[in-house]
Order: sequence, then C-alpha cells, then structure tokens
Amino acid sequence: MTCDPGVKTPYKTAAAAAIGDDVQGGLYVHLSADGLLVAGGAHGLATDQARRLRAAIAEDRPGSALVRLLDGLRAAGFTVEGDRLKRVPGEFGADHPRADLLTLKTLWAFRHLEPGDWLHGPGARDVVADAWRRVQPLNDWLREHVGPSRAERSRR
Repeated sequence: MTCDPGVKTPYKTAAAAAIGDDVQGGLYVHLSADGLLVAGGAHGLATDQARRLRAAIAEDRPGSALVRLLDGLRAAGFTVEGDRLKRVPGEFGADHPRADLLTLKTLWAFRHLEPGDWLHGPGARDVVADAWRRVQPLNDWLREHVGPSRAERSRR
C-alpha cells in the first residue's frame, strides 16, 4: 500500500474497550480493519500475582482445572497466551507436568475473527457476548487463585 504524501493517515486505526480489572481478569474487545479481537484474562499482573499464578498452576487441583479450562478455550477457537519467564522457576522443577504453564507471568485468551458483513450487523454483539461468556471461567479462576496485588503501590 502506498500513501499519497498530501493525505494524512489517521492517528488511530482501531477502536478498543476493556471492561473489568485487567490484572484480575478483564474483558477486552478490539475492532480494526483486520477484524474483531475478543479477549479475556490478566494482561498486567504484578510480581506477587505472577507468583501466585504459578503456585496455583503447580498445585494439582487448581492447576489441573486450569489445564481443562484452557483446553476448552482452545477447542472453542481461542488462542491462549501470556508473557513468560525464560525457564521454569527452580522451586517447581523443569519436569513438572505443567512446566509449560509454570513460565507464565500473565495469562489471557483471545479469539480473532476476520472482517466480514456480519461485523456490521447486530449479530456482532452476540459474537462478542458469546466470547466473553467463554472466557469468564478463566477470569473467575484468576480471581480465585491470583487475586489483587498485595504489593504496596509507589507514590509517584
């Protein structure tokens, strides 16, 4: 694509909205020419929260529940991602059955949908609502097992 030097490009080429508390599990929608992205999860965990995330993953009951939850999201067409450490923290061991998840510092799931005529009608609302319903169990898991940061906030 070439741009005419006399025509300014728009500053913003997308619209987005977040609902809830991103650090404990929020909902997100992003609309652009590339389509619609709908997401949920925790994108900005503090260090103490990331430690609690990994501790819960390491425990059998919550860790296994999270694996089932994430497998269900993937089966429903979601991509599961998160910021990661370079390796599994030493207290868990690289041979842990959920070692791949133990490197997580944040955790979210999203679904990207290509643009189409459906995006211009009332059905788009239903697509967003359905996606948010599907990621809500992840947000619930994060609230229960990670919760808010207990670290003191800086006074800048």
